[in-house]
This record gives sequence, structure tokens and C-alpha cells, in this order.
Amino acid sequence: MANTAVVGGSREVRLLIKGLLRLHHHVVVAEGASFDVLEGLPADQQPTVVVVDFDLEEPGRIAAIKVARKARPKVRFVLLTPGGGTPMREAGRAVGADAVIGRPFAVRDLIEAVAPGEKSSELPK
Repeated sequence: MANTAVVGGSREVRLLIKGLLRLHHHVVVAEGASFDVLEGLPADQQPTVVVVDFDLEEPGRIAAIKVARKARPKVRFVLLTPGGGTPMREAGRAVGADAVIGRPFAVRDLIEAVAPGEKSSELPK
């Protein structure tokens, strides 16, 4: 079980991701349009994983991810990208992502990216 934060994207997408994470017993400690939601969280509610709805078209998003990543070197960053493929994986690596998942994605891929190696009996086969 990971303490997670969901950042970026629309409110609807964040709600969907939060629901999927909670369904698989992860705790969502914060969610919001920007990394500002991580500021001021109590020490016991700091995320161990940040799921970012990544949009290459959004001005400043790449820089914001790099800054957030540098400020939280021990936190796992999972990027959800519009589609997969080499350009998105390279963009994810460039910002220091631990995992890059292209949309549409299987729920099990998201859960595996959030908690690698953690098995969930509720994951569809």
C-alpha cells in the first residue's frame, strides 16, 4: 500500500485515478491540478508515489515535474501520457519518471507502476 498523490489533468481524470488507486488499497493523500497540493502536507501524509497526468502541450509542465522530482528524490513518479511510444517514454525519462504509462492503459499497469512487485488479488488477469 502506497501513499499517493495525483497531480495534473482534469478534475474528472484525477477522480478516476483516485478511485482506481483506492480500489486497490492505496491511500490518496493529495490531488490537484498542480504540485502545490504537495506543499504543507504533514510528515505522516507525504506521498511515496506521485501520479502525474502528463501533457506535453501544457506550458511549464515539464519544468514543474523536474522541480517536483528534484525536491522529492525518494518519491516514485508515475507519468500518464497521451499515448505511448518512444517519444513519450523519452519525455518521461527526461523528467526523471520511474514509470511512463500511455493512455489508454490497463488498470493492472497503473497499479504495477505505483507499487512494482506488489501483487493484488483484485487485479484482473
